[in-house]
Amino acid sequence: MEPVAAILGSWAISKVADTVWSGAGTQVQGWLKRTDVEQAMGAAKRAVQQWEKDLSPPQYLFFHCEERLAHQFLDRVLTTAIVQEELLRPLQHEGQPDLSVLIDAFEQVAARFAAVVSVTLEIQNQFNELRFVD
Repeated sequence: MEPVAAILGSWAISKVADTVWSGAGTQVQGWLKRTDVEQAMGAAKRAVQQWEKDLSPPQYLFFHCEERLAHQFLDRVLTTAIVQEELLRPLQHEGQPDLSVLIDAFEQVAARFAAVVSVTLEIQNQFNELRFVD
């Protein structure tokens, strides 16, 4: 498996930039360009790439995850209201995002996401077993 930065690449940058940009409001959009948001996300991607250089593959964030599932997971996380509020804090001059709030949101979505994926995999396994039985 590839590192998260390689898997998500421009998709994640675009998704976060869209989330931040659409929630920024016209006042912020008056002094901030969408390209500024994309450049900031590019810097974040480079930081993740640098961080992952010191990790072995099993330590990558999405090591055991298909790219499609990683996209679905991040899409769910990034569309939650609390995450959007936290990502917008710096643009609204309200300080840095609260990391504990973001971590909690990721964990909550991960728990729901894992339950759905688990049920889906169980249904697929049962279906596969039925296909091979005469």
